[in-house]
Amino acid sequence: MQTHTLLSTAIAAFLDQLSADVCARQRSPSTLRYYTDTFRALVEGLKSGHGAELMVADLTPSAMRGSSWHVLQAAKRLCAWSSERGLCAHNALATVRLPRQGRRVRILSRGEAARLLHAAGSGLRRLLFVCLRTGARPGELRCACWSDVDWAARVIVLVEHKTSRRRTDGAQRIIALDPVVYRFLQSMFARRSPAEQLFVSRRGEPWSASALRQGVRKARINAGLSDDVCAYTLRHTMATWATRAGIRDRLLADLLGHTRTTTTQRYQHLDATDQLSALSRVHARLGR
Repeated sequence: MQTHTLLSTAIAAFLDQLSADVCARQRSPSTLRYYTDTFRALVEGLKSGHGAELMVADLTPSAMRGSSWHVLQAAKRLCAWSSERGLCAHNALATVRLPRQGRRVRILSRGEAARLLHAAGSGLRRLLFVCLRTGARPGELRCACWSDVDWAARVIVLVEHKTSRRRTDGAQRIIALDPVVYRFLQSMFARRSPAEQLFVSRRGEPWSASALRQGVRKARINAGLSDDVCAYTLRHTMATWATRAGIRDRLLADLLGHTRTTTTQRYQHLDATDQLSALSRVHARLGR
């Protein structure tokens, strides 16, 4: 058993195994991208308080204190994987619990959405704008390429997506483009960078998951918004706005890429004002 394995060695081996699983179609490419990005954030966070070369044994409960849910989850998975393969003496994070993730209930008002977009850098603003208009998952837009755009049908078509492995019908993820977004993407295409991805950072690089989170966090702070605002808040906001506009659950589920309407219902954050408005419309139609 190796007790002094370099953290970089363990991460490389883990990603090599994950890459092989992707090639065997046992895991999705998005999972590989997720762990690649999250391990990068893990190493950056540990290096800030560590002078020597990092070892797997440095993944201790005290070292992980204050880490994000995603970084802690990836560290726990790496520790368990390394322990199973004898790359470390024991799994130091085995008893560390992930913080409970509550359901997102936050949506943005139109004014808050405008402030967030204004506070974001130009590269991030484009991605967030399309996310808000289409309700697409931030990760879908982050990885979407120009070759995925069907200009004639006015949609983005994704073969690999979050639900592709669970679906038995092999259905593609269709992201509909309203006229505003369609024209917006056309103008972007005319002056696009050499990158394949639709959305890139100021440096012309594809957005990583960690860079997207950090970018939204900075924009949120600059916009004076609360800590519970993240990229996914825009998706919840669009779903709630669509519900208020009268879009039925089944159609909204298709727009969001959900296989079940019960999932879609978790994105619809209606309040007493919405109930009163619905009652008013009912009685107006009845003529009472």
